[in-house]
Amino acid sequence: MGQDLLSLESLIPTLQLATGPVIVISGVGLLLLCMNNRIARVIDRARLVADECDVAEADELEAHYAKLEILSQRARILRASIALAALDRLMRQGKFRKEEVAKAIQDLDYDPSKPNPYFA
Repeated sequence: MGQDLLSLESLIPTLQLATGPVIVISGVGLLLLCMNNRIARVIDRARLVADECDVAEADELEAHYAKLEILSQRARILRASIALAALDRLMRQGKFRKEEVAKAIQDLDYDPSKPNPYFA
């Protein structure tokens, strides 16, 4: 009986070590899926607004262009979010060095020191 309890006690940390990375990867995967769905909706909406520009009157064009600008900003933020989430996960798995990720962040024109890197 004592040996069974000892093996159960040693099994729990092993299970925790085995399932921890799976949970993290699954969580990041779901986050990426959510962001991909959001960017798809932004693109769908931008296409609709662009189609409306073709038939809009001259006085309505300004409003449509403003909508397209907002949608463009959303798409940029989502694109950067997707790239940063993927880079973070890959860096933590050892697929990239921190210096390579820092360069990728710089290439995205993303400044993490700002509260809102695109608008601050």
